[in-house]
Amino acid sequence: MKNLIYALLAVSIIFSACKKEEGCTDPTATNYNSDAKKDDGSCAYITGCMDNNAINYDETATKDGGCLYSCTDTYAINFGDTTSSYICEYEADVVFYLEELTSDYFTSDTISIPFLDVYNGNELVGTLPTVTGFPTDTDCESTAAGLVHFKYSWQDSNQSTIAWMIRDGDGAILYQDEDVVIANNCLKKPLGLPLP
Repeated sequence: MKNLIYALLAVSIIFSACKKEEGCTDPTATNYNSDAKKDDGSCAYITGCMDNNAINYDETATKDGGCLYSCTDTYAINFGDTTSSYICEYEADVVFYLEELTSDYFTSDTISIPFLDVYNGNELVGTLPTVTGFPTDTDCESTAAGLVHFKYSWQDSNQSTIAWMIRDGDGAILYQDEDVVIANNCLKKPLGLPLP
């Protein structure tokens, strides 16, 4: 009987020696156990923002818990706003208009174009009616008939490039170009002959 007890005790010692210690095996956890050989799912973390560019950066954080950012460019329309991603947003006024001689040209007896569509890229932003009496210059606050006035919006830089085109009533491209727009500014585009 004594031998049986010794045998059982020896087997028990062998099994306990082979058993792996359990605990947290993730070195970024606050309760990391360097002696643990098997992860038991008990790891604990300090959750917080780990991006040192964020306004809520937490240098003690070991697990990302969401960061907040603020646009610091005074030219941006979201200056000082708190967002979940660092994006500054900008806008500028854009005004297209036909110079008077050009409008007269399109309403003369030799040219028959009922209207001119202005596109920002592929998006229709307005129609220039071909009537006489347009100014030779205008400003972004003007509400005069015959102006195509819209806000152009973009991100990440306080200036951008706008690609635009003029199509006739049949959809044919009469003119296309690009211009640089600057945040909080006004791009004025007098359209004169020759458009094609």
